[in-house]
Amino acid sequence: MKIGFNIGHSSELFLNFDKDITVTSFDKCRHHYWHIGKKYIDDNYPNRHTLIKGNSSVSVPNYINDNKNKTFDLIFIDGCHKYHIALQDIQNCKKLANENTIVIMDDTIYKKRWKNGSTKGPTQVWKEMLNSDGVKELGRQEYGVGNGLSWGKYNFT
Repeated sequence: MKIGFNIGHSSELFLNFDKDITVTSFDKCRHHYWHIGKKYIDDNYPNRHTLIKGNSSVSVPNYINDNKNKTFDLIFIDGCHKYHIALQDIQNCKKLANENTIVIMDDTIYKKRWKNGSTKGPTQVWKEMLNSDGVKELGRQEYGVGNGLSWGKYNFT
């Protein structure tokens, strides 16, 4: 599962990894080029990708209500970078996770010199999830200015 499709690069990476993988993406589809990426994904990975259009604050809870027992092995959160939306996304996604699900928060940066406007919200949300025992961190990686991610598992105890 992925929050944030944009043009589909991350979705393709997942789909290309194994022929049995399917991906469900949630995206506002506000960029004029989203349909180009979706067509490419559908042409190259037929019947393996679902794109749910709309604000994740609404579309993810609607999906949860319509798919009561659905869980994902991997949840990749790379949507809105505003704190309150990133917080809603990680909290909502817990309802689509199980004890083995890996959750990844994109755009987390801890090195001061590499922070930018798009890393503030996701990093703050990830830190709060760690401090509240909502998530157990398994790792993190920073690649440069504005580029990093953290991954772990939801705590269900």
